Formats: sequence, C-alpha cells, structure tokens
Amino acid sequence: MKYSRLAAAETVRMLGTPGVIGIALLVFSLSYVASALLPAREELASKREQAAGQQARVEREKAGVADISTTGQLRAFYGFLPAQTAAT
Repeated sequence: MKYSRLAAAETVRMLGTPGVIGIALLVFSLSYVASALLPAREELASKREQAAGQQARVEREKAGVADISTTGQLRAFYGFLPAQTAAT
C-alpha cells in the first residue's frame, strides 16, 4: 500500500507546527546519539581499561614487583650510556 503525498500532507496538517518540529527534533536527537555519543562511549570504555591497567602497574611498582620487561629495557638504556668517568 502506497503512502500518497496527499496522506502525508494531511498528517503534517493534523500534527501542526509543534508536532512537525517535535518529530524533526526526535530524528535529529537519534542521529546525534548514533553518530557522536555511541563512539564516545566506546572510547571512554577503552580509556577506562587503559587507566585500570596503568593503575595496576603502579600498584605493582609500589609493592616492589618490577615489570621484567621494563627492568630489562632500563638496563639496556644504561648500557648505551658512557661510564661515569668517561662522561664529560
């Protein structure tokens, strides 16, 4: 069943200006939620996971349990530096 232009015009006339504005705002709101808020929520969840991982790492460091890969990287960095007597 086709929805004719006459029926659409009659529906708009029955709704009136406030009804048409309300429907337009509803459509705009739904498109805004889909395009802006949902991706932002996913990004926020990702950032929270990263923050929790960093917080756990800080707690391990405070407890004296060093991350093995970090310790190895630090030793390698110090290995590239000249000895203290050779440094000017």
